[in-house]
Amino acid sequence: MHRMGTMLNAVCSCGYKKESVSFGAGQASFKDLCLAPACCPQCHSVVSVDFYSWDRACRECGSPVTLYPEVRGDKDYEYGAGETWRVGPRQILYLPHDGNRCPKCDADELTFAPFGFFD
Repeated sequence: MHRMGTMLNAVCSCGYKKESVSFGAGQASFKDLCLAPACCPQCHSVVSVDFYSWDRACRECGSPVTLYPEVRGDKDYEYGAGETWRVGPRQILYLPHDGNRCPKCDADELTFAPFGFFD
């Protein structure tokens, strides 16, 4: 059995807000798609890109993006509050809820708050 993807809102104390950011995948696509939040430096925005894609670029402007989540071993369960998604036999994609870089003010105050799921 596979779980559903998570919907998140990205919010910063500077006033930046991005609604409905996707993390993970649905039941029909989880084997070859993994949406992950990323920062577009050109658009100054949080976007969702396919983690498995070799060309991770912003869909709006085409600029290269920086992923927010990081790959960790599946035995590294000293995670703080955050979201996880399995991306390999022994690899987990980990997205912390707090302390992420804001694309607008550049401070590490961006929070990802889960609000629902998608399938």
